[in-house]
Amino acid sequence: MAAALILGGELGDRFGRRTYYMIGTVGFTIASVAILAAVGVRRNPEAARH
Repeated sequence: MAAALILGGELGDRFGRRTYYMIGTVGFTIASVAILAAVGVRRNPEAARH
């Protein structure tokens, strides 16, 4: 965990805090949508019929 904090701080200093924040937000959103798409259809048989 400490290594991730150090790496995150270094990347924030190098690329700018706002840019690094936006990259993280977009990455999190894309990963969330991918998980929703992969798991949502499998758990809900009604969604697979349409």
